[in-house]
Amino acid sequence: MSSEAFGDVVIVGCGIGGLSVAYHLMMNDFAGRIIVLEARPVIGGRISSTTTKFENHRIEIGANWIHGILGNPIYDLALRHRLIDQLAQTSGKHLVEARAMNGAKVDINLLEEVYRTYVYFMKKCENYFHIEDTDGAVRYDNSMGKLLEADIDSWVNSLKDVDTEGKELRKCIFNTLLNRETCISGCNSMDEMSLKDFGSYSELPGGNTTIPLGFNQVLNALLNEINERVAAKSKLGDKSNLMDGKQFSILKSQRVTKIKWRDLTADGNTPAKVEILCENGSTYICNHVVVTVPLGVLKRESLNLFVPKLPQYKLDAIKALGFGAVDKIFLEYSLPLNNFIDVNVDETIVVWDKQNPPKCKALQKIYSISKITNHLLLMWASGDEAIHLETMDEQQLNEELTQLLQQFFNNKKFPKADNVIITRWATDPYSYGSYSYIPTGSSVRDIELLSQPIYADPSSDKPIMVFAGEATHPSFYSTVHGAFLSGKKAANYLLDATDDNVSQNEIFNTRIASKM
Repeated sequence: MSSEAFGDVVIVGCGIGGLSVAYHLMMNDFAGRIIVLEARPVIGGRISSTTTKFENHRIEIGANWIHGILGNPIYDLALRHRLIDQLAQTSGKHLVEARAMNGAKVDINLLEEVYRTYVYFMKKCENYFHIEDTDGAVRYDNSMGKLLEADIDSWVNSLKDVDTEGKELRKCIFNTLLNRETCISGCNSMDEMSLKDFGSYSELPGGNTTIPLGFNQVLNALLNEINERVAAKSKLGDKSNLMDGKQFSILKSQRVTKIKWRDLTADGNTPAKVEILCENGSTYICNHVVVTVPLGVLKRESLNLFVPKLPQYKLDAIKALGFGAVDKIFLEYSLPLNNFIDVNVDETIVVWDKQNPPKCKALQKIYSISKITNHLLLMWASGDEAIHLETMDEQQLNEELTQLLQQFFNNKKFPKADNVIITRWATDPYSYGSYSYIPTGSSVRDIELLSQPIYADPSSDKPIMVFAGEATHPSFYSTVHGAFLSGKKAANYLLDATDDNVSQNEIFNTRIASKM
């Protein structure tokens, strides 16, 4: 059934980026109508929480942590709505062990020795972004993995008092840590990561924080504040632009198939409009569109999604930036895991033999086995291995993982899981991946170009099309707070500089920043 509606601003995508655009417009008393179109039947995008079968324990299918505390608007929002307890203390230490493929425990002191060296090498890579050493980056083809490989080999070979077996074990531990980093960074291999731009990511201080009731509570908190603002305006008698309570609308199951972003009438006098077509036949006309779909969707659909096509600089940026696959595997057991795993161990580091990896490709980059509860295990996969994982059904994966666990814990009685949950972000048609990164053939400049707004003509005060989402933030890409802040920046483009809550400097700085 076809229909047509008008909105002053239409936001495509109701993940944290899209919701942030609407939030910042509403908090600054934007006068026009705001319509948010979400392709899924639920909002949230890559924020998705659910519960386990046996314990009803909250798990995250998507975003897992608030990364950093100081200066993090998501942490501040969570505190404001009492989603986390600022004074809460962790109950005890997180105890880690490491095991080789044959189940033998790896000396924890050796693990710590390698880890300290690994951290030093990673910091060295970060420094390439802050120093003028173009020749150094060129020497390694701008590949972070190639520099790390050279540093690791040099360090291991310098250990004169260590035998060949000990050196190989250290290399295997390094390999595990690099597998972990591919999950953190979102790439397939560290060879793909830009050495020159790895340090462009800014880590906020304070460590990682989880939300006990689920990350989707952040979405609810934002919606609550928006609804409170709408109600306050209505109570004060400012109903002229509320459009019978429809100044702000979220419409679900609205998969956008075309964004026509040039003047509909082409008469040279009518202000440029945007026409947005949806798969279900609905059409939306607006003055401004904010595109917040994941980079994976842009990579797959940008050539057909936009009419006319996007400027070439933007298409080049979309192609150059990386968007990887990272998946989680949850194994749920009816029997207590303490029957099979040391009661004091929270996480087992998996030290693979690089020359003899597991036959199942999906398991080859699993770097640890985390005990979330006494009935729940968590593992991560990235890159090609995650893509292969998504081709497997739960029963097949359960068989393979049971053999792995029996091997690593030296216990043939380790049971099959009673329930298996696989996240499948690479094949999700509304994401086509997990989060963005900067590969060797790209740079922060591509993020800046992707985030740059498009104006109907040079004399326009406000852009006709704006981009937001984690992949458009030059220093917080891949994070929830990066997506949230990109939404704030996008909203600033569309707010009047005379508004009480938006200064001329804020608008000016936002526009200039996109061109640097």
